[in-house]
Amino acid sequence: MDAKYAGLRILSLEYLSEEQTIAKSNLPKIEMIAGMDHSRKAKAAALNILVQQNDKKYIPMFTKLTRDSSYTVAGTALAGLFSIDAENAFKIAKELSADAKGDLGFVVMNALLASADTTNFKNIIEIYSTYPPRQEKLGLTEKLGNYLGKLNNDDEVKQGVQKMLSYRKQIPVQYRNMTDEVFRQTFQKLIAQLKVEGRKQVADYVETVIL
Repeated sequence: MDAKYAGLRILSLEYLSEEQTIAKSNLPKIEMIAGMDHSRKAKAAALNILVQQNDKKYIPMFTKLTRDSSYTVAGTALAGLFSIDAENAFKIAKELSADAKGDLGFVVMNALLASADTTNFKNIIEIYSTYPPRQEKLGLTEKLGNYLGKLNNDDEVKQGVQKMLSYRKQIPVQYRNMTDEVFRQTFQKLIAQLKVEGRKQVADYVETVIL
């Protein structure tokens, strides 16, 4: 962890993160890297270890680092804050939702989708739209489908469905046989929920685009 080069510090931290127990004598150095290192990747790697400690003493540090200029650092800090101070973390997630991207966007969107608050649609859709087409976006797609079923605005439901279809188009054709079932099940669940609520028009719309 004392290496001059960031790459070596990161390797040391990643090795430590795999340990079941971190020696207390190592924590001050890890805390310093998390708070002050010039390498964003090193800061995030150190934060991952501190998150594993599940210690409320890190609430001030995590809270501060949710505002870090690195989305990776901020996202790691916010995820850690959720594990020890969920109420404060959710408040911060809402505050950051207007400009959350990358790893931070992933944590923020998960938080907003898990809530019963349907007023966050605009920010949720923006985060989903700009999130890169990585594997974890499939999980977000399922959660987004559940969220759309809570909305009373049919136009928002349709917009959400279109964003999900746009993501599907980004997936290479050779991989769609492994991902299309997620979309089908998500849409089918949404359609069933809409029909139960008597919202036939928007349910019929979703059926026209189902895979």
